[in-house]
Amino acid sequence: MKKITASAPGAYVNGPTNTSEPLGGQPAWFVNGEAYVADNHPFVRYAETMAGYTVSTAASAPQAYTDAVAAMKADGVLRQGSQLRDGAVDPQPGDNFTRLP
Repeated sequence: MKKITASAPGAYVNGPTNTSEPLGGQPAWFVNGEAYVADNHPFVRYAETMAGYTVSTAASAPQAYTDAVAAMKADGVLRQGSQLRDGAVDPQPGDNFTRLP
């Protein structure tokens, strides 16, 4: 089993990763910046090549981690983020960009 630690200065990473095709629909679930996945999980390779992640070997996932993941799944947490919207085409109050005169 692999333990993946994400560095997120000032905040913890919680919830599932993207479930896109490269991950085969299998998210890595982060709880307080840590995820535990099988040795052959597709996210391991990604984490090993990207800055901001540390990958180490773990005997098993702690019970507190598995309980937190089960609670997120029960609450219906399915993805992070939101649908994309083009702010130039469909501007909304609160959009964070500078308009040129």
